[in-house]
Amino acid sequence: MWGKFLNGGQTCIAPDYLLVAESVKPKLLQLMKEKLEAINYSDGAEHYTSIINKRNFDRVSSLIDKDKIFYGGKTNEETLYIWPTILDNVSWEDAVMQEEIFGPVFPVISFSSYDDVLQKIIDGEKPLAAYLFTKSDEEKSKLLKLVSFGGGCINDTRCTLPAIIFLLAE
Repeated sequence: MWGKFLNGGQTCIAPDYLLVAESVKPKLLQLMKEKLEAINYSDGAEHYTSIINKRNFDRVSSLIDKDKIFYGGKTNEETLYIWPTILDNVSWEDAVMQEEIFGPVFPVISFSSYDDVLQKIIDGEKPLAAYLFTKSDEEKSKLLKLVSFGGGCINDTRCTLPAIIFLLAE
């Protein structure tokens, strides 16, 4: 959560999207919602910021599919504020997946096969970074051997550039 929503999602370390195993998605989404509510990212909060300018506010706001909002989704055009937003049931074809977000919108894509989702990443544009959260040495090894990315971390998000996140199991 920190890696995505720091500075309103407008940082080099902000992940673009979250890939999560179907088996843990419901629990993860609930925990994410609880954390966001506890932090209280309200408009004007000292620990959160508005979007840098009107052009980017309009661009980021347009990426929020109202039918896919799990949490957040509110905007204030006057203050250029976008509440932290989690989008659920996102597909690879959705508009939010077609460009770097650079804002507080976090699309979630679930998967059932780690190998299949790795192949999807391999077949797509090379990510600038990848963050993997797992306890499995095999999963770590597969990511590092098969996926080409600029930089990344295992079990953290504070080390490099925008990218993808995997959450595989509890």
